[in-house]
Amino acid sequence: MARLRGLSRDEVAGIRKRAVDRGLSRRRLAPPREIGVDETSFQKRHEYVTVVNDRAGRVLYVADGRDTEALDGFFEALGAVGCARIERVAMGSGVPAFGSGPHGGGDRVRRVPGGEDAGDAVNRVRREEHRERMRAGDDRLLRTRTSWLQNESNMTRSRRAWFRELRDSELRVAR
Repeated sequence: MARLRGLSRDEVAGIRKRAVDRGLSRRRLAPPREIGVDETSFQKRHEYVTVVNDRAGRVLYVADGRDTEALDGFFEALGAVGCARIERVAMGSGVPAFGSGPHGGGDRVRRVPGGEDAGDAVNRVRREEHRERMRAGDDRLLRTRTSWLQNESNMTRSRRAWFRELRDSELRVAR
């Protein structure tokens, strides 16, 4: 775009920032009852961002890093009333237990009764089922731990085909 319009990268970045700010200022969303929190690296480096989305998959917040401070800004923006509305939080397996922003959002996440990380839950079911199946001579779940936690788009084509068969099977871990 910069080349087509004869603009510098900084000018393009400024235009993009103003457009995003305008869009965000017009967006009227009720504070969410359910959020998803995950971290992702970008540009194949060990640089991470924390992303918060609502149940519909709309991105609500993005921050540099993957520590407690990365999420505190979300809870601050949400405020005490917004934090109190949160009923469920789904967190990726790489996300640390988030912190204690001034509105108590992070503490609320940590104190969800019976809360279990989804990746830990999948792995627990996989381990139990693997033990049972090995006793019966079925080794299909042998060395599959990381496959259940990995993004399919990061798998090779053959690995993805193999995993889809496993995922679409009658296995409890697949459910």
